[in-house]
Amino acid sequence: MAAKVAPLGQLRVGLTLEVVGLAGIGLIAAPDSSWWSVSLVLFLYGIGVGFATAQVTDVVLNDIPEAGSGQASGIQSVFRQLGSALGIAAPERRSPYRCSFGACENCIWAPPETHCTG
Repeated sequence: MAAKVAPLGQLRVGLTLEVVGLAGIGLIAAPDSSWWSVSLVLFLYGIGVGFATAQVTDVVLNDIPEAGSGQASGIQSVFRQLGSALGIAAPERRSPYRCSFGACENCIWAPPETHCTG
């Protein structure tokens, strides 16, 4: 497929599959969901991640002169890692589980008296 479809096209396919997978998880994830339905949307998401991740560096470096490719690759890598770290840390900042570790003054999900011990 890599020889027939341009890297930007593969990136678009990957991002589309990621969105479909995440939307699917949002729609079907529940305590009583069957394992095969969750597995199917996670499979779609995983295929999308594979397509997108494999081509993003190529797409970024495509328009950069060869002399600046090392710097551009480093910048792209830093922003990818920074985005991953913030994408995990930012939602965790408002996590209801955070409340059980003594940070009751920052809870937004439930009143502190319902689950805080001190």
